[in-house]
Amino acid sequence: MSRLFPLLHFHFETAEVLVTNTSPLSFFFSPSSIERKSKTRLNPEADLSLVQAYPEALNLSIVLAEWHDIFIGLEVSMDPYALVPYLFHLATEIGQANHVLRVKDMEPAVAEARWLLFWGAKQVLEQGLRLLGIEFVERM
Repeated sequence: MSRLFPLLHFHFETAEVLVTNTSPLSFFFSPSSIERKSKTRLNPEADLSLVQAYPEALNLSIVLAEWHDIFIGLEVSMDPYALVPYLFHLATEIGQANHVLRVKDMEPAVAEARWLLFWGAKQVLEQGLRLLGIEFVERM
């Protein structure tokens, strides 16, 4: 049970009716896979201008920037229903970026910039799932 929503009981049967496209769920595991396979170190000072030419990176950055507003809205409304669509949208953007922004076997500066973007997405996914009382799975 979630600490933020202690009286909330999640029913998967209801969620299945509300969510018609579950394919983005597979992308929840994408950042962990990138981290494992690329062996790129996290560099908080990475040059993000190396990814700005990619629309997928921009889209993912925009969704990540919305996290603060989503989180504040959750604090005010105590309504988890705003969080679930956000996490699905984030997972979709991660998947689209993952198809274009390869990290493994790239030049170190490029790999670090791309990994920093995916690492940020992983942090937001973990936090969002934790708020819903769902454990983030590192590996399927």
